[in-house]
Amino acid sequence: AMENYIPANPMEMNSQELIKVFTEQMNQINDPQIKSILQDKINTIRSAARQIEELRKLGV
Repeated sequence: AMENYIPANPMEMNSQELIKVFTEQMNQINDPQIKSILQDKINTIRSAARQIEELRKLGV
């Protein structure tokens, strides 16, 4: 059932777009388990974006 909450083209989206999609979905459902999974995805995306930014600052 989680497939219904994953965008068809996630590799073509930037982190902010993905966060927006997952946040919108999370706000529309009442299932606490799915909300938790979507929040975890949002947290993972934010963490990855921060790590990429740190690498950019280091010139990698």
